[in-house]
Amino acid sequence: MDNSIINNLKKTDVLKRLISSNIDIKKTDKICVGNSDSLRNNFIESELYQAPSYKFNEQGQYKLIKNNDKNTIRLPGFADRIFTSVENTWNNEFNTQSIPNSYNCLFNIHGSDHKAVSQKYKFNIRDKKINVYCLTWNVAELDLVTVNDKLNTDFQRQNESDILIYCFQEVNSTINKNILFKSPFFNKYTLITEENTKSGFKLLICLLFKKDIVGNCITNDCIEILDNLPKIKKHKTLFSKIGGQNMLEGAKLIRNVTSEIKKHENNLLYLNLFKCQNELFKGARFINCKFSDFNFVICNVHLPFKSESKTLKAMLLVNERINQIRNQINNPEFLGFLTMGDFNSRSTFVPGHLDFKIKYDKKQQKLIPVNNIIELENSLNTIIVKRPSLIAGKYTKKLTKKRIKHKKKGGNWRLKLGHKDTEADKKVQYFRDLRNNAETKVGIECARAREMKEYLEKQVESGNLKKEIKDPNKSILNLFRELVDNPVYIERNNKVISQLEKCNKLKTEFNDYDLKYLNAKLEKESKKGGNN
Repeated sequence: MDNSIINNLKKTDVLKRLISSNIDIKKTDKICVGNSDSLRNNFIESELYQAPSYKFNEQGQYKLIKNNDKNTIRLPGFADRIFTSVENTWNNEFNTQSIPNSYNCLFNIHGSDHKAVSQKYKFNIRDKKINVYCLTWNVAELDLVTVNDKLNTDFQRQNESDILIYCFQEVNSTINKNILFKSPFFNKYTLITEENTKSGFKLLICLLFKKDIVGNCITNDCIEILDNLPKIKKHKTLFSKIGGQNMLEGAKLIRNVTSEIKKHENNLLYLNLFKCQNELFKGARFINCKFSDFNFVICNVHLPFKSESKTLKAMLLVNERINQIRNQINNPEFLGFLTMGDFNSRSTFVPGHLDFKIKYDKKQQKLIPVNNIIELENSLNTIIVKRPSLIAGKYTKKLTKKRIKHKKKGGNWRLKLGHKDTEADKKVQYFRDLRNNAETKVGIECARAREMKEYLEKQVESGNLKKEIKDPNKSILNLFRELVDNPVYIERNNKVISQLEKCNKLKTEFNDYDLKYLNAKLEKESKKGGNN
């Protein structure tokens, strides 16, 4: 029963169906239409993760209805997605490869009505392999301090990754943006964009990279959003009738979009045009990331939940912009697009008998009987409880609760109950804990040292703080007063030096614990090998 529910939810996922379907699109001049083949090339996805990432309460349980009120019914959905693209380049030495079984939903992280979703990739660059970790999360107004706390454990596990990409939607306040993901091992770049909504939410992209491995990164916005742009009238039916029915009823596209985009090359899909489209977009932002040997584009997307036709129109416009940016880049060392975010996709499966077919429509979902939604909600929560492997995408069985068979000398079998940690296990755990604590301290103190140093340098560059001042011990009437060291600058500079020394001391301490941890692991493995 559990598998059948999950399989039905995956089969009825709207976004996957739109991308994979063969849509007959009218080819009309001066209209930005895209095509279904292009969609399939620009939105490549691994096999869907374990269970829907939407909708949850703050305690981390599925919550599809509020107080048995039919006006608050929500369909579950694989709303949060990560895609890559296929690049037709003559240079086969540059490509992006997804890591099998790495497309996960982090069910153990609570607080938002969405769950964070992650995916690992490998950039193949000549003989070099670059490990990439992507995560997207609609944080639903959580402040960035809370977001950092909730994701910190997952962040600390990504030491093997060379590039980390975090995309957040519905960010309420960015006052504490510098607190995100502090680490001495990664350089960081953060970009914030206003979403196209009345709520004032923001999109946030955080890029971290190991400079000693991948080199320096030069980022530039492919587009910017401008305000007070004129509206353009809607015109033309986009989709032809299929099988006697219009597959996407009422789907229309804005006229002359291509020519308007050319007039405003710096505007993100000319988004403010679509205010007349009743939030066709909430937001989308493209960032071109250029490294010395390669480059790729990050796209952070937030689409609204309105109807299937509006979702497809928004997808086609994102798709059109992807094609335009690709043509502008025209680089044989281009690895492609990493497009992620809240696509607000839903699954149109509900258990039980219904007299009508469920459609992907915000208004129509209110027609679903409350009892059917409650049944689906209970089933999903039961699946989460029964299958701990869904939690955080990973689950390790406790050997202490398992009867293990061992073979004794002489050929007889015996049963050994449980497994006790050896002294070698305890030693490894001891140094692992010391190493992790030291790593956290290094991240906090070294980030503080960098911030103090950068602030002091900015004060000097702006002229607000001078390294030297005229001797205050001599009369101000003396026109020939010598320049002496500014005591205020000396005091602040000494604090920076002290903080840098503290940072270096903690790095040395971390390296020491790291070495002891590795030696303990080797010692454990050697003893294990000797026993065998």
